[in-house]
Amino acid sequence: MEGLDTEIDEDSLVGWYKEEYEKIEKKVEAMHELSQLGMAIEIIDHQFNVLYAEIDQAIRFFKQFSDDNPKIKYNYRQLRQAFDHLETNHQLLTPLYRTSRRTRVEITGAEIREYLEKFFYTRFKRHRIKFNTDSKFDNYVFFTFESVIKPVFVNIINNAMYWLTSVNDRQITIRMQDGKIRILNSGPKIDDVYLEDIFTLFFSRRPGGRGIGLYLAKTNLHTIGYEIYATNDRAFNKLGGACFVIEPNVRDENDL
Repeated sequence: MEGLDTEIDEDSLVGWYKEEYEKIEKKVEAMHELSQLGMAIEIIDHQFNVLYAEIDQAIRFFKQFSDDNPKIKYNYRQLRQAFDHLETNHQLLTPLYRTSRRTRVEITGAEIREYLEKFFYTRFKRHRIKFNTDSKFDNYVFFTFESVIKPVFVNIINNAMYWLTSVNDRQITIRMQDGKIRILNSGPKIDDVYLEDIFTLFFSRRPGGRGIGLYLAKTNLHTIGYEIYATNDRAFNKLGGACFVIEPNVRDENDL
């Protein structure tokens, strides 16, 4: 019987290792896909910059003909405004993925607030979302990479806007409390059972969601000495919806 028990345990152990190997293999494949996506974006960005210069030059050429022709002038103005709007959006996206030759810089909470206000301006206005921060967050200074810290806030705010569609009072706020950054919204709260699962790769509560954003947020924050978690603790979650907390990793804060 003892030999039989040992054999069963060994079989179970082998089965467990196989399951873990398959999980790791899937994660590696997923990271390869993300790497390929990042490379594709860099290539597209380069091509866009070349095309941008050519289109901008062509638009400037037509300006000389628009001054004396009302019909051309109207169409020129529409084209110029649309192109400038496209370029503005491109400039806002660039810090989210530009990692080559990156260096650590000081980024204040106020800079992040202004960036988010510009990035989500149209959607905030369209969906009547009130967005604000407090002075403690505005004065907080990150010494890190722009391409790491900004996508974290963009992802969390973007998720919040999806869940806020189900409520009338739509608020998103960022606060500092006891050295911890709280990102809160007034939508539905996250069920306790999902508070840790939402940071798992490919886990998503949204229909059609990819389950990548929060996983990358947690992973990337860890690389710069910060941790992120979700909580329903009323001491932090003042709006009753989703509440994310970002705080320095105690082990790494001396290196920040």
